[in-house]
Amino acid sequence: MQMTDVKNEIVASLGEILGKLGFKSKKEFDGVSFTRKFKGGANKIGVAIVNRKPNYEIGAYFSIRFDSAANVSNEITNRRPEYHADTVSLIKRFNYFTGKPNKFQVSSEQELRQVLNEMAAVIEGQVIPLMDKCTDLVYFDRLLNTEPSNEVDASAAREALIIARLVGNPRFEELVTYYKQQMAHLHLEIQADFAHAIDGLRKLDVAALTASGADQ
Repeated sequence: MQMTDVKNEIVASLGEILGKLGFKSKKEFDGVSFTRKFKGGANKIGVAIVNRKPNYEIGAYFSIRFDSAANVSNEITNRRPEYHADTVSLIKRFNYFTGKPNKFQVSSEQELRQVLNEMAAVIEGQVIPLMDKCTDLVYFDRLLNTEPSNEVDASAAREALIIARLVGNPRFEELVTYYKQQMAHLHLEIQADFAHAIDGLRKLDVAALTASGADQ
């Protein structure tokens, strides 16, 4: 199989399901993505491909983006403008649902189709139902911050706190303390960047943001 063959099979197999749900496919350098927009944001499902001759390594992920949260994230992190469109509010590999390894080695069309069938089952049974629920910030805040994960990195914690701040979560400062404790073992530079982002969130004019582009 050539890389082109792998991408074509992914588009054909997963596109049949996702096309009916409003997703548009795009072949990228290192894989295939499927994206659909909703009011105030976008969903994305991606399949990454790595050529590990004689096999191809296949892995899947999904992401949810709220535009208002992404705008805040870009501002408080001083992210370069060319990367603004890539900012997401949540990104997870499929093992978030399955608890199984997320990378598969395939060397034939039959093996590839088997892997894609497994991915399709996760997409239909778990990824899409979650995405369909996550179309407003209030629900999304409950998902991320009611029982926050104890396995969260600095980026995920920052995005969760952005959501909490935007919806006026009264536990915001409690959540800040919790997430800081989870990152106490990380490099001091990472902790400093996180603290800087939190300072930016505290100064955020939430009323102006929600008035100008409500996706709650």
